[in-house]
Amino acid sequence: MKLSNKIIISFAALIVIAVLYRFIPLPKGVYGFTPMFAMAIFGGVIFKDNKKLAFALPLITFFFSDIIYQLLYNAGKPFNGNWGFYKDQWLNYILFAITVCIGFFIKKINIVNVTLAAIAAPTLFYILSNFSYWAFTQSYYNEHKTLLQCYIDGLPFYLPWSVVSTIVYSGILFGAFYGVQNFTAKKMAVSH
Repeated sequence: MKLSNKIIISFAALIVIAVLYRFIPLPKGVYGFTPMFAMAIFGGVIFKDNKKLAFALPLITFFFSDIIYQLLYNAGKPFNGNWGFYKDQWLNYILFAITVCIGFFIKKINIVNVTLAAIAAPTLFYILSNFSYWAFTQSYYNEHKTLLQCYIDGLPFYLPWSVVSTIVYSGILFGAFYGVQNFTAKKMAVSH
């Protein structure tokens, strides 16, 4: 895929929008409602031929928003009590990069494939992140709780909001992509 100015501008705009989105307060009890998994899938599909861009889309977004979280935390004004960087954060970056690979498997963009990917990405992340947290971090879970309890404690971050938001934002991203492609194709047909 040739990198046109439109693609570069769209790529940068998606990153800026997603970084800003991470700073929108969510209603109480709503956890994990985010466009990040949809962006990972979208990056995997759209930038299949340019793996660097596919992985960069969500990872740059996370990195920039984590920098802002950390700066706010250091300034004594943490957003939602969160800091940006922590000891085992590298696990989240790796696991999130894995979700980009789901997009690589989509051969044809259609509602069924995008919806299945939108369910698979947060599900895979939920399974791998909770296992990784339990197995590889030195925490309360390692000493006192079972793996099952770790999965139970992680459920509010997974169901329903991670799955719902990924389906919604995938619909928005792929719908917009489809609309732009059709508009461009019609514009080209009219000009010839």
